[in-house]
Amino acid sequence: MKSCILKKYFASSFIFLGIIFFSCGEKQAADGVLINDISRLNPTYVKQIIPANSLKSLQKAVRLATEKNLKISISGKRHSQGGHAFYDNAVVLDMTHFNQIMDLDVENKIITVQSGTSWEQIQEYINPYNLSVKSMQSSNIFTVGGSMSSNIHGRDARNSLIVKTIQDFRLLLPTGEIVNVSRKENIELFKLVIGGYGLFGVILDITLNLTDNHILQKEAHVIDYTEFPAFFENFILNDPNVELFIARPSIAPSSLLRETVVTIWKRTNIQKPQDDKIFDLQSEKK
Repeated sequence: MKSCILKKYFASSFIFLGIIFFSCGEKQAADGVLINDISRLNPTYVKQIIPANSLKSLQKAVRLATEKNLKISISGKRHSQGGHAFYDNAVVLDMTHFNQIMDLDVENKIITVQSGTSWEQIQEYINPYNLSVKSMQSSNIFTVGGSMSSNIHGRDARNSLIVKTIQDFRLLLPTGEIVNVSRKENIELFKLVIGGYGLFGVILDITLNLTDNHILQKEAHVIDYTEFPAFFENFILNDPNVELFIARPSIAPSSLLRETVVTIWKRTNIQKPQDDKIFDLQSEKK
């Protein structure tokens, strides 16, 4: 059964282009539209770029490409890099305008967003409710759909991979059919799509688990790299107050790759004052 499913969905020939989108520039030419990712190292001529303005426009584009036996690339912020998500003469679906926040359940800490929604949009939306995402990259410019497609990781000590924070999502298949995908429904697709670079369809919308937005205190520790496994076990995993961490090996000649700087962020009991804007993201941009 598994091989049949793989054969069926690989036949769709979906290639994921994106994750995430700065304006990478497009140039019209006789051979098509020249596009690139953020690295500028993977120029590719594609047949057409179609903005994903609505579900109907996506279904129409997918059916048309399938009928004409054209490949489909799915573009977010275009930070996948490496060129593995590009395809010559493909139809590119630009998902960056498919970015509506559809629902927020504050009590259960769950949000549903369209796949072109950026982490920044989510943070701005949930910030007034003192909620935070569980897992994301260090930068918030990336789209959720693109982040899912490469199964990104963040700094969360217990939910580092985005897959751990996903409840369910909807997927547009090459036939134009829309299916619900979760750990209980279409389980095989749940395993394939997350980290699948769009090969199995177009991610439409996603339901994510959120967490409380705490004030954190930062600590830094310099240790020998051989001590890291024990440090991670004793001072990160076994400390329920540790929310985030990152470890960086030294690049100094005198301690090259031997010393490691481990930075951890611990939850505090500090409460946000009523008149304080410590969580106001706009104030951080000034």
